[in-house]
Amino acid sequence: MKRGRKKKLAISLMDYMGKRRDMKRQLKKEGTAELYEVAVRHFLRFVKNPGFCLADLNRALVIDFITYLQGKGLATNTVNTYISSLRALYNMACQESLVPASYYPFENLKLRRAMTARRAIPASLFQQIAQIKVADDPQVELSIDLSLFSFMACGMAFVDLAHLTRINIHGDVLVYYRVKTKTEIRVTITPGMRRLLDKYADINSDL
Repeated sequence: MKRGRKKKLAISLMDYMGKRRDMKRQLKKEGTAELYEVAVRHFLRFVKNPGFCLADLNRALVIDFITYLQGKGLATNTVNTYISSLRALYNMACQESLVPASYYPFENLKLRRAMTARRAIPASLFQQIAQIKVADDPQVELSIDLSLFSFMACGMAFVDLAHLTRINIHGDVLVYYRVKTKTEIRVTITPGMRRLLDKYADINSDL
């Protein structure tokens, strides 16, 4: 029994990350899978040990890793994302009894996100865009209409817009799930949104 537990605790960080990364990809969570891989590769470069054992992770290494990332000039939120990914992997390994539950290297570690500059486009600009006459260029017209629809739909991401079909329209409400987070979003269909939906209803059977 003791031998079996020793072997169990000897799993490498890279191997465990690979297992979890593949599981996320099977669930179509490519963003999370990529974050796991990038965070672990940064950590392994830091410790200079590609075979680093997951059970050897300790508080001092976590703090030094943060300092290492900051020394690379990475933004605060980027550092926090890598540490959060490493912590998520450790938490899952702990749940699987692959690391000792008696010692937690992330205890009381607080990751504070830095405020980022707002990058919102003023509404007045969209009003100007809406007045542009491009009837002789259908592609430009479509691009403008998609931008306007995204704006009116509370900043809907283009990838979510591209996945919309008729089944997302529930009366006067647009209901869809974010591709990135799988979160359900409900947006009231404004008269402007309705005009665009009607405009392309006959062209694209999805809408």
